[in-house]
Amino acid sequence: PLPLDVHIAGPPRKHTSDDCQEQPLFVYVLDPEPLMFSVACSFAFAQAGYYSSAEGTTEAQFRRMYIIGVGHAAEHFSLDEDGFSSSELRSVRRRDFPPFNHPEIVPGGGDNLSAQRFVEGLVAEVLPFVEDKVLKKTRATSDVLGEQRCIIGASYSAVVALQVMLHSPQSFKHLMLGSPSVCFDMPLLEALRTSQACKVAGESGTSLSIWVGEKEKQGKRVGPDGSQLIPGNVHDRMVEGCVELLGVLREWKIAVTGVHEFPGEDHGTMKLPLISRGYPVG
Repeated sequence: PLPLDVHIAGPPRKHTSDDCQEQPLFVYVLDPEPLMFSVACSFAFAQAGYYSSAEGTTEAQFRRMYIIGVGHAAEHFSLDEDGFSSSELRSVRRRDFPPFNHPEIVPGGGDNLSAQRFVEGLVAEVLPFVEDKVLKKTRATSDVLGEQRCIIGASYSAVVALQVMLHSPQSFKHLMLGSPSVCFDMPLLEALRTSQACKVAGESGTSLSIWVGEKEKQGKRVGPDGSQLIPGNVHDRMVEGCVELLGVLREWKIAVTGVHEFPGEDHGTMKLPLISRGYPVG
């Protein structure tokens, strides 16, 4: 078994909309610690207060939104009140997120069974646990629930979101992808190009948005002293990979917007605007 930490937050009681019980929105945030879950909640629930009387608008959605963070158990990367281990977090991400084995985890390549385990567990176990058992929001069919779900991923976890679409194309209505790292696993594009799951996603109205930091176009260039000019960047072809991904998805008539750029941001800093800018599109 893969131990996961699941964080769940609902809209503030003062600002919860009347239709929150019957028409909740579920926003799943992958790899939520140490940053994404807290940012997603802080922004969404502040907006719920600012637009406490909004009805029928994008802003009104914050008032019926549940945010669920799904990621590795804290002890797997020594997360506590004093901080966390970035090397341990990097290791579990490389083990469980890419669709093909990372060379530092399993040399020789091949399909990543650990990623398959993560994706299958998310769909088959985490979704019903959160929605049926904890929030008690059961609907007649999973397809109906899928209409009310969004999934957010950044970097490697955005690639996990794409794998979820391949595995279960009707589980999420919208995928919000921040700098999806397909450049590390380009064969994933061929899997998307040839998968009937993408056809199902397109026909069922699945939508995606793709976002990158403007400075990611500069890649991993180094200065005269040999140091990387933009330390947050992780690949020279991050943006190109996202553009290719956009083209593949559009071949299947999937409603996808992007590739949107965040001015002044790199691969490490694009997560904050991903939340504030991506939510309205989702």
